[in-house]
Amino acid sequence: MALSLVLQLNAVIQEDSKIILVDKSVVASHNDFAFKLASQTLKHENNTVFSPLSVHIALAMTALGATNDTQAELIHLLFSK
Repeated sequence: MALSLVLQLNAVIQEDSKIILVDKSVVASHNDFAFKLASQTLKHENNTVFSPLSVHIALAMTALGATNDTQAELIHLLFSK
C-alpha cells in the first residue's frame, strides 16, 4: 500500500534506468481497493497482517481466467472507485 501511495503522488516507476508512467486512475483504484479491504478486514480482527497489493494481483489474475458476469464483477471490484 505504501508503494501505491507513493506512486499516486509521482505516477512514475523507475526500473533499470527506464521511466514508466503509471496512469493515476489505476493507482487511485488500487488505493481505494486497499483501503476498503483494510477497513473490512480490520472490522473483524485487529491483529491482522495482509498485503493489499498481493490480494489485488491475485484477484486480477483470477479475473483474467473468469468469463461473463464473474469477470465483470471482479473487474468492477478491482478498478472502480
